[in-house]
Amino acid sequence: MRADSMMDRLASIWLLLNPLSRSQRHSVSRVISGIVIALTLGPPASESLLFTTH
Repeated sequence: MRADSMMDRLASIWLLLNPLSRSQRHSVSRVISGIVIALTLGPPASESLLFTTH
């Protein structure tokens, strides 16, 4: 359930990134994947990190 809402948030972020250039999108996608990895590992601090970057 939480993973679904997380994917929805990432999808909405990705739609916002679409107008960016390819190099910008690549660097931002690396940041997003880093957030996803941190959330998968599960420390609570990484969850607050996601909300501050959102």
